[in-house]
Amino acid sequence: MAWRQRITPEHLLGRVISVTRSLAGVAIPPGALLAGVLAELIGVRATLVLTGLGMLGTVAWLVDVPAASVTIHNGTASSPDQIRS
Repeated sequence: MAWRQRITPEHLLGRVISVTRSLAGVAIPPGALLAGVLAELIGVRATLVLTGLGMLGTVAWLVDVPAASVTIHNGTASSPDQIRS
């Protein structure tokens, strides 16, 4: 089960997934336009390198996000501090 599915209350899961998919779908056309412009300006290879670096930067940022430390305790999402209390 995915992290998002574990921390989202069951009655909201459909809404959360649909919003996530919608946001991802909305990001595709501007991203394609930006990639095309960059490829024309700096070349395809440099554009792909920048894209890869952007993805690595996103992963590095996600590793540092506090939400990653959320755990499931008795079916509810809690931070480690809330569980200790």
